[in-house]
Amino acid sequence: MSEEIKTEEAGTDNNQEEKKQKKSIVTSFMDGAKEGFYIGIENILPAMVLGYVIIRFLELTGLVNLIGKVFAPVMGIFGLPGEAAIVLMSAFFAARRAGTPSSFSPCS
Repeated sequence: MSEEIKTEEAGTDNNQEEKKQKKSIVTSFMDGAKEGFYIGIENILPAMVLGYVIIRFLELTGLVNLIGKVFAPVMGIFGLPGEAAIVLMSAFFAARRAGTPSSFSPCS
């Protein structure tokens, strides 16, 4: 009789574990949406604000035009305006900040 009780107790423990492991699709979706929201707020938003501020600063000081004129011959090879060099530079520094190897970095 004690073996039957142990078996029944083990069975209820397994049922409780299965209930804990199984999540509804709505719960899984909400968990993923919550995680994605925090990733956006903590990682993406600061980078976007910083990028906007830097680009606005470069526009107000006239450096965008200067960079465009300097890099126009090189970027013209690829059919791009000279100002596109700013995007390549920002990609280089963003990859360095994130710690990921970049195709633009010499140390990758």
